[in-house]
Amino acid sequence: MQPEIAIDRAGRWHLAWLDTRRSASDTSAQGLVDAWYARSDDGGLTWRSMRLTEQPLDSTRTNWSPFAANFVLQFVGDYIGLDVSEHAAYVAYPAAVGADVAMLVSRIDFDAAATSPGEIRDPRALNGVWFEPATSGQ
Repeated sequence: MQPEIAIDRAGRWHLAWLDTRRSASDTSAQGLVDAWYARSDDGGLTWRSMRLTEQPLDSTRTNWSPFAANFVLQFVGDYIGLDVSEHAAYVAYPAAVGADVAMLVSRIDFDAAATSPGEIRDPRALNGVWFEPATSGQ
């Protein structure tokens, strides 16, 4: 769902996307949504990937409608972003945090000393949540 791709100055390819593989079927009316990140160091020939979310976001928790209270739809949306710098990739995505639906940002460092060959350093300890109640919806 809604993939984002970027190529950094070192030629590494980065991909972020929302995934429903934990759901019983892609045709289900509801889905369990996880955020994923992958990187290719050889121009897309091979990829290493990891799930960024601890728990999936149940899409039924995103029911809302801008039109009317009786016209409610699930809307995980296209809320995913990917940016890269010389040292890290940054992925923004919707996620379940306890009882809340929130936006998280993960930083995936490229520090060679921090990763073993074939692995991507697990960024989940670096996640953060920000929400300003005075500007709900932004």
